[in-house]
Amino acid sequence: MRKGIYFFIFSATFGLLFFLIIKFLEVLNYNWVEIWLRDWIGLQILAMLFVLSLGAVALAFLAQVWRAQTIRARLHPALEQIRKGQVYTSLDDPVLDSDLRALGQSIHSLQQKRQETENENLVEKAKVVTQERQRIARDLHDTVSQELFAASMIVSGLRQSRLDVAGIQKELQGVEGILNTAQNDLRILLLHLRPRELEGRNLVSALETLLAEVEEKSLLKIRLEVSVDQLPSEIENHCYRIVQEFISNTLRHAEAQHLEVYLKQTAGQLQLKMVDDGLGFNQQENKEFHYGLANMEERVEDMAGRMTLRTAPYQGVAIDIRIPILKGEQDENSISG
Repeated sequence: MRKGIYFFIFSATFGLLFFLIIKFLEVLNYNWVEIWLRDWIGLQILAMLFVLSLGAVALAFLAQVWRAQTIRARLHPALEQIRKGQVYTSLDDPVLDSDLRALGQSIHSLQQKRQETENENLVEKAKVVTQERQRIARDLHDTVSQELFAASMIVSGLRQSRLDVAGIQKELQGVEGILNTAQNDLRILLLHLRPRELEGRNLVSALETLLAEVEEKSLLKIRLEVSVDQLPSEIENHCYRIVQEFISNTLRHAEAQHLEVYLKQTAGQLQLKMVDDGLGFNQQENKEFHYGLANMEERVEDMAGRMTLRTAPYQGVAIDIRIPILKGEQDENSISG
């Protein structure tokens, strides 16, 4: 390609010189044919001038090619020096040197911004870890620690009491209830300690594992219905954490016996519905549940979706989430209720 360009430039230069000589002869009222046939001296002079002109043009052209090749050979090391943040060797070309300085400044600025972003991410991750540790410590102190302390005090009191067998059985039943509550609170804490991401699994597999574990370690009867195609990883992670949050709230507050999770993908939309048959709550009064609800709403907003909550005291909780997706299997059936 480059050789073709050079040949074109050389040919155009040769044609231009020939054209100028013809015009020069016309201005001097010389006839080209007469010079060719009769005036050999004039013809030799013209030929010499033509060759000299052509040689000068060729030399100028070759000089430019050589300069371009030289700059090209020096440009790569200069770009490599700029990439490494070093002071590059000048190319002795004011325009290129100016462009390279601007490029170096831009790269340096981008590197600084990237480093600042990475530092901010590290600080944010450290902040999240600290907050999570504080939350776990607070939850352990407010729930399990207090419950175990209460059970310990009751058992300690029994050693000094003079209760009959019926009284002791009643106290032990109370201790059993406290320990069962502590065990349930520990399950909730362990649920929050599960990985925030899917660890290479798809959403369906992760939900099956999570719900099977919850059903095994609690009194909940769980139902899972899934009909999905492949989903973007970001949507899968958000949905997984939303289900985790809902289960946590159900175990902590609902006193439910059944929990149902439906996940259905239709054309252009993903529907996630979660239902329990627990105590429900008054949306204007229950502040404890609102924290988990706010987390779910934030995740839904990140996916440009919408969330509908239906609940009332002693009527359970139903959350219906609709998330737009770019593609999906056509399915006209939706989860009703």
